[in-house]
Amino acid sequence: MKLVAFGDSFIQPSPHNEEEKLFRNHSNYTECYEGILARYYNTVPNFMGVPGSGPWSMFMNFIQYMETVDDEEYPDVVLFAWSEPSRLYHKEYVINSGLASQDRRNWDQDKIDTMDAALDYYRCLLDTNKNNYDLRALMLYTDELTKNYPNVKFVHMYCWSIIEDMYYVGWHNHYREKKLDELDYGHTFKNGAQIRPPLMYLSMLDEWPSDLARDPRTCHLSKNMHIMLGKALKECINDYAPGKIVDVELGWFHNGIG
Repeated sequence: MKLVAFGDSFIQPSPHNEEEKLFRNHSNYTECYEGILARYYNTVPNFMGVPGSGPWSMFMNFIQYMETVDDEEYPDVVLFAWSEPSRLYHKEYVINSGLASQDRRNWDQDKIDTMDAALDYYRCLLDTNKNNYDLRALMLYTDELTKNYPNVKFVHMYCWSIIEDMYYVGWHNHYREKKLDELDYGHTFKNGAQIRPPLMYLSMLDEWPSDLARDPRTCHLSKNMHIMLGKALKECINDYAPGKIVDVELGWFHNGIG
């Protein structure tokens, strides 16, 4: 089986050696859902997530990848991890509100200029409601586009659900205040399978760190959550059907965050 994955730090690149395992917080790679899928399907999955990047970066990476392979070399399975929509697309740089505000002493002038422009956007132009509509539109377009690959199984994971105001409400309170059946996912994919609840919700349920930027967990998920997510992914892939929705079986975590 040929399995390829796109998204952000929830689906970050598979390590190729011990040094990369440590660098990418993949020291427990065999126990994370990437390793679970690799063993189960006896394959070497190609996880191409870019930490800190957004949905448009994921989409463009997918398009560029598919353009590089012949029809007979298309992957059997493509995983998407849909990230937070305020993260901006750039061909060279990862841009989000945190990175745009970082210390710039080691940056070249082009990157400084780019991040200055991004910071102006976040200060003056950011509109969460508009970003959410952008995300819905991209999801809908991607759903239609994937019909061009009828022999590929597409599985979608939501990193976040739709949040009305990411920077003032924040996902912490959002998931504490809403019940799971009240979450808005932006789009229900008709031409691919999907997994719920959001990966950020799973992340908050177990071993939540005091600083997410220094999260010691692989892909921001505890070992328990990797096992549960791996099981849901295998169900999506083994019993694949367009429009299929698989809920992660949360077991003893069923009472949620609140």
